[in-house]
Amino acid sequence: MSLAAIDPAVTQPQPGTRVPARFSVVQFDAMIDAGVFSEETDRQIQLLNGEIVIMTPPNPLHDDVVGLLSAWAFGELHRSQENVEVRVQLSMDLAKQNSVVLPDLMFVAPRSYSARRPTASDTRLLIEVSDTTLVYDLGDKMRMYAAENVVEYWVIDIPHRSLIVHLDPVAGRYRSVQTFAEHELVNSKSLTDVSLSVSRLFR
Repeated sequence: MSLAAIDPAVTQPQPGTRVPARFSVVQFDAMIDAGVFSEETDRQIQLLNGEIVIMTPPNPLHDDVVGLLSAWAFGELHRSQENVEVRVQLSMDLAKQNSVVLPDLMFVAPRSYSARRPTASDTRLLIEVSDTTLVYDLGDKMRMYAAENVVEYWVIDIPHRSLIVHLDPVAGRYRSVQTFAEHELVNSKSLTDVSLSVSRLFR
């Protein structure tokens, strides 16, 4: 498909809407490279099962928790012996799902991603911060990550001030799901030298 054939509605998307067309990851990347999306919406766009989805901008509470989570992650990176990199709200390819997503935080293998995005095979731990997106992050998005074999998926549940750990992906589901309360300590299974006290994410 040429860029000229793309529906003009794609160039002026509205937050919280889906563009009713199907695109491949290659076509999606071509649109990004061609400057089809505005700078204002560029960091709010995901490709989900071939559909371009314009995400609603995060609220201050979500941003605050992401900031606290990021500070923890970079602290763990310097403290631990794990050979990983931290990526915050940067894109990831889900090839089997024909999707490009923007997880809130990932611990990934340390290599150059200048020519390609990280995939599930690069990812040791993936974390989403959820408030208004909680149902989606525990439903459709969870199934997408499991289908791609993301080995460890955490959801920060802001409304319930808790953390939900998903492990052992099989056939689009996680066989192990465990919820940790605000006062508890979570130890990563894939990054054995990384742990998080849930309380540090909530002021």
